[in-house]
Amino acid sequence: MKPQYQSLSLLCLMFLTVGSMFCMNDILLPAVIKYFGLSYFHATMIQFSFYITYIIWPLPIAWMIHTYGYKVSLLVALLFSALGCAMVVPAKILDSYGVVLIAIFILSTGITIINVAANPFIALLGKPESASMRMNFVQIFSRVGYAVTPVIATSLIYGGSGEFKFHVPYALLSTIIIIIGTLIYFSPIPSMKTEKGDIFSIKGVFKGVQHYPHLFFGIFAMFFYVGAEACTAGFFIPYLENMGFTPGEASRYLTLYYVFAAAMGLGAVFILRFIKAYLLVGIYATIMVFIYIILIFFETGY
Repeated sequence: MKPQYQSLSLLCLMFLTVGSMFCMNDILLPAVIKYFGLSYFHATMIQFSFYITYIIWPLPIAWMIHTYGYKVSLLVALLFSALGCAMVVPAKILDSYGVVLIAIFILSTGITIINVAANPFIALLGKPESASMRMNFVQIFSRVGYAVTPVIATSLIYGGSGEFKFHVPYALLSTIIIIIGTLIYFSPIPSMKTEKGDIFSIKGVFKGVQHYPHLFFGIFAMFFYVGAEACTAGFFIPYLENMGFTPGEASRYLTLYYVFAAAMGLGAVFILRFIKAYLLVGIYATIMVFIYIILIFFETGY
């Protein structure tokens, strides 16, 4: 099967916004702390509202992909993402943190659909032997979204008026997502629905997983990885602000964080040619824990 470059180009654009939406959590958290006068505990409900969708929706999403195909599923994902971003605007107008959390939950539902559907879909858009290369290439655009968002979003939120306009980046993202969704709707992206008679069953899903026992341990690895990443990035700006940095300065360092994360990810793709994946994960995790210990016990003021 020849690579479908038009479809891959649209998916690259989509992942650019996915990276931005992920990164917006890290920008939104310190902004709502100041705007609503929240404690750090209450502010972390943003992360809870965002990541709880990964527990709730995977099986319903798998059923949707199985029944309606990838194109419809991605359009539904973009619809939820655009709606969630747009709902941040009335949250700001109503001064309601509860509406902010609902908006984040809806937005994350869309991202969850994308994460479940996109990678296998990308693998199908070309030759099987080059699937990993296509997935890595598309994921680069997600990292670009991560990298450019902190500085742009911070300038939009804080501006020069002194008002916290945390809804503005989300309104812009909602517009961009609608445009991308429209392009995908009118594009020749194949739906790749399953054949008739192929029935989806939850029992079948779990039965298939039993043939790959390493997935069980992968669940725990992903649990701790996501927790570490969400906490690190989510409290990155408040941490630097407590050390005396301005929001603008802190956002630039957050950009550097994501640039280095992308570089390490690309480096890992090369290193995996010479070392097994589980060993590399163990090495990265050990180094990360060691660095966290240094930060905890040897923190110095700015």
